[in-house]
Amino acid sequence: MAPRTSPKVHDRLLEQVAVAPLSLALAAACLVWLAWVEAHGTPTDPATLVRFGALERGRVWSGELWRLLSAPFLHVGWIHLAWNVLMGVPWCRPVERALGPARFLLVYLASALGASALSLL
Repeated sequence: MAPRTSPKVHDRLLEQVAVAPLSLALAAACLVWLAWVEAHGTPTDPATLVRFGALERGRVWSGELWRLLSAPFLHVGWIHLAWNVLMGVPWCRPVERALGPARFLLVYLASALGASALSLL
């Protein structure tokens, strides 16, 4: 019998994605969103952040309620995003495994909405 070889890198990556696909997809969405913001301005500029969905009280109270969910996906630069991903994904993965992707997404979005609402107040 031939000795077992270690799995290839891409097999391990696919296994990681299969274990908690939504956690990684949310991190990827934040990465894509920050790249989009940076392609159209500076992600550390307040005016750019407001243009792309930052939680600005006056705008939310004026009816731009979509900002309650856009703000949690907006990051002030790559270091901010890296910190959130490096700390957030390891915490999200076991929760996603325990709840399943659909319930995890519901909890994630409800938490984002709740955090924005509290910040707004």
